[in-house]
Amino acid sequence: MNSSSGLSPSGLNDPCFVPLGPTVIIVPARAGDVGQGDGGQSGEESFFLADLASGRVIDPTLASAERQVARGDITLVLTTDSDAIADHVAARQAGWLIRKRGQEESERGNSYFAVLDTARRWAEEQSGKMFSTILVLEPSHPFRPVGLITEAADLLAHNPALDTAVSVVPEYGNLWVADSYGHLDRIQTREGSVFYREIAGLTLMMRASCMDRGSLMGQDVGFIVVEEQWALIDLHEPSGLAIARRFEGVLDL
Repeated sequence: MNSSSGLSPSGLNDPCFVPLGPTVIIVPARAGDVGQGDGGQSGEESFFLADLASGRVIDPTLASAERQVARGDITLVLTTDSDAIADHVAARQAGWLIRKRGQEESERGNSYFAVLDTARRWAEEQSGKMFSTILVLEPSHPFRPVGLITEAADLLAHNPALDTAVSVVPEYGNLWVADSYGHLDRIQTREGSVFYREIAGLTLMMRASCMDRGSLMGQDVGFIVVEEQWALIDLHEPSGLAIARRFEGVLDL
């Protein structure tokens, strides 16, 4: 399926989706690596993490999530290892459940699935609800195509057999793969075939039953095809951050 045309900062004008039962929106925000000198960051990525810790880059994603609450049984959860981010989100007074996790639960030390599943189960304990659907929005993606979240919900609603709906980008050009020795081989494909690269941080919606089986994606995955170049901007990447900074009036970076 193809996403709707048009873009807004982090889907800010996205039509509210109709929740598939009790839904939790999880925003995972890692910033604990700032200043720790682990050697794993470029200078630009460090700037991104510092911006995230101050709350500036995360606001479009928070607003996008908050806007969905009016349409149903939705719980908002922030999971972070940063006091600054936790304080910033709490100050919004928008009803967020904030889980401040220790370094032992960071994305660097655990699988992405473990971070999300722990946040989901913690939110169920805090809220007294059993969630049927999980929507993940990452703050590193400031531009979401309008209607993307709605399309993910519609995809699951109209296809009961699907475990997950995830945004993907089609790759039409030639692809090459490198082995452990650095040798390159061209991937041979049938004429007219297309590869798809997932961008889970842009939009990832899954049924809770999928996570209960210990899987992030499950067996049956539905694609939301995103062809908009703006949607490919990831603020963890130096080039993406540089482009986004050109739009400071829009993103308030």
